[in-house]
Amino acid sequence: MNCINNDCIAVGVSSVNLSDRLISGRPYGGLAILYKKELAHTVKVLETDDPRLLAIEIEQDNHGSLVILNVYLPYDTPSNYDEYMYYLDKIKSFINACDSPLVYVIGDFNANLSNSSCFGNELVQFCQSNSLSLRDREICSGGMYTYVSDSHGSTSWLDHCVCTESGRESVTSVKVLHNYVGSDHLPILCTLNKQITPGSAVPNTNVHKWERLSDDTICKYQRLVPTLLSEIVMPTETLSCSDAQCDNPVHREGIASLYDNIIATLNKAIDICIPKGSVMTNCMVPGWNDYVKHKHSQARDAYLMWRNCSKPRHGYEFEQMQATRAQFKYALRQCVANEEQIKSDNLASALGNKDMCSFWKDVKHISKNRCSVVNTVGGCTGEENVADMWRIHFNSLLNSVTQTSQKSVVMAAIRNVTFSADMNINAQSLNNIIQQLDVGKAAGPDGLPAEALQLAGLLILSTKFKQR
Repeated sequence: MNCINNDCIAVGVSSVNLSDRLISGRPYGGLAILYKKELAHTVKVLETDDPRLLAIEIEQDNHGSLVILNVYLPYDTPSNYDEYMYYLDKIKSFINACDSPLVYVIGDFNANLSNSSCFGNELVQFCQSNSLSLRDREICSGGMYTYVSDSHGSTSWLDHCVCTESGRESVTSVKVLHNYVGSDHLPILCTLNKQITPGSAVPNTNVHKWERLSDDTICKYQRLVPTLLSEIVMPTETLSCSDAQCDNPVHREGIASLYDNIIATLNKAIDICIPKGSVMTNCMVPGWNDYVKHKHSQARDAYLMWRNCSKPRHGYEFEQMQATRAQFKYALRQCVANEEQIKSDNLASALGNKDMCSFWKDVKHISKNRCSVVNTVGGCTGEENVADMWRIHFNSLLNSVTQTSQKSVVMAAIRNVTFSADMNINAQSLNNIIQQLDVGKAAGPDGLPAEALQLAGLLILSTKFKQR
C-alpha cells in the first residue's frame, strides 16, 4: 500500500489469510488509512486487534489529539445481528477508552439510512443512547446514497461519519464523490476543521529532466555557465597560499565562499536552462491504459447518465450502467490477477522493440515497488527524525575508538608534504574524473547532479574569475 502514493504512508489490516491456498466463501477484505508523510510525526497507530477496526491518533497544535477509527461492519442480515451489536459495543468501548474527546468513526457501517433497515435503526439508536453524532445524517439530505447495487441498480446509504459530541462542530461537510467510479461503494469526503502543523516538507516532485536534453538546451546551458561564473570574485591571496596546514581563518572563509558561489551559480544556470517535469507518484495497475482505462471511462459516463435520469431500475440507462460496470470490474480483476504476466509482457515488448529507455524504466518501477516505506525506526518517526537518529548513531560509532596513535602518524605525514612540479593537477585531469561520475543518481548535499558537472566541467575549470 505504501506504493499507492509516494507522498503518503499507509497502514492497513486484512481478514484474508494469504497463507491459505484455498479461500472459501467471500471474505470481507480489510481496511486501510493513508496519511501524508509530512504528518508522520503527529500520527500514532492504535492497536485494535481486529480486522474490522483500524485506528490512528493525530496530535494537534497545542490542542491535544484526535482519533480516527475506520470500520467495516458486517452486512445487514438476520444471521449477523448478534455480531453487529457486538461491534457497536466494541466501538463504544473504544471511544470510552480514548484519552481524546475527539473521536471520529468513519467507514462502511452497512447500516442503510435511506429506508427502515434493521442495522440502520440500530445505528441511529446506538448514537442517540451514547450521545454520539451521526454527522452525515445531520448534514446531508435524505436522498443521499453511498452504494449502488450492480445487480438491480438499487441504492443504499451504508457509509457514515459518527463522532463524539466534542467533535461534532469540527465536521464541517460530508460529501459523496459521484464522479469517482471504482466499486459498488462511492467514496465520501468528510472535512474536519482542525489545525495540524506539517513536519518536514515532502520533496518537490517537479524536478529537472536530464534524460533527453536537446542540443539547443545543452548549448544554452554551456553558454550561460561561463557568463555567470565570470562574475564570481576569485580570492587570489587565499588560493596562492602553499601551506598544506594553513589555519588562517580568512583563507578558510575564502575557500568556503568561493565554493558556495560556484554551486549557487550552477544551480541558477540549471533553473534557467534545464526543463522541469513531474515525477509520477501514483501507483498504476499494470495494464490499466491498455485494458481498463477506456472501460472505466465508459462506466463512469454511464453511471452519471443513469444518475441524471433519476436512477431508473430498468431501461436503456440502467442496462448501460450495469453492463459497463461489469465490463470495467472484469477488466480490472483480470489485470490484478495477471499483474506479473502483464509486467513481464511489457518488459519483453520493450526489449523486443529495442526501447531500452522504457525497458529500464519498467525495471526500475518494479524494483521500487518492492521496497516498503517504514514509518518508525528506532522509536523515531518522520524522515528528518529517522535520518538524525542514524546520524547520531554513526557519529557515536565512528568516534568510539579512543586509540589515537595512528592519527598522529597521519597528521605528521601531512605536515611533511612538500610541493613539487610533478604534483601539478591540471584542468583536463579533473575533467576526466568528473566525466566518470555515474549519471541518473540523486544529487549530493549541494543539490548538484552529476550531469550538471559533466556538461560544465571544463567550463568551470577554465573560466576567468574576477580578481580581488
